Amino acid sequence: MSRLWQSVVSGWTWLVLVLCLVLWLPLMLGVLLLTGPFDRGRYIVGYLFRQVARVTVTLNPFWR
Repeated sequence: MSRLWQSVVSGWTWLVLVLCLVLWLPLMLGVLLLTGPFDRGRYIVGYLFRQVARVTVTLNPFWR
């Protein structure tokens, strides 16, 4: 794989990850505020956080 292609793939990977996190964090904050009183272990928010990885891998064709 050429150096230029590696840079493009790396840039795409970081872009997808950052966009997923930027879009996901407000959702996680909303869920945290709604479930905070009865979800002391933050399991629901933790589950949503782990889903960011699944979405990132799905959106990145180079990781399949």
